[in-house]
Amino acid sequence: MSINRADREEFENDIYKVEPISPNDKLQKHIDDGMFIKMGEHFRDIYEKPLVEPEDRTTATRVRESLTNGVEMIQADRQNDYGDALVSHQSIANFWNEYLERKMSCGTFVGLDATDVAVMLSLMKISRLAYKRKHDSVLDFASYANFALQFEENKE
Repeated sequence: MSINRADREEFENDIYKVEPISPNDKLQKHIDDGMFIKMGEHFRDIYEKPLVEPEDRTTATRVRESLTNGVEMIQADRQNDYGDALVSHQSIANFWNEYLERKMSCGTFVGLDATDVAVMLSLMKISRLAYKRKHDSVLDFASYANFALQFEENKE
């Protein structure tokens, strides 16, 4: 039989009420009262038994289902806003590939920096705006473009 939460809380509350063990007669009193035996039983129950009762193993299943439902709801919203996920991601990849190819063809490419990331995230927003115009996507686009501007100004 596993220790239930109420028993565990009672034990945790009781353990703090125990007076400190000292070499005087308090130690003998604890021994006489069987405190160490009781503590050993509690610790055995705590560490040898699972926290989750077999009949309550559905908790993990419920958590997994909640997460799955949450992800599905978000994905449904995203599909409504941006279209099919694969098509949307491929469109973003196309914009990024074009940007990177152009950057590399100029002979100045030495790696990505913060400005490149801001520009590429702006391109992601442009790709999404091509599917469906949303106010917050326009604001995000402007925000990323502003970051790119700030990053470039800080380089000077």
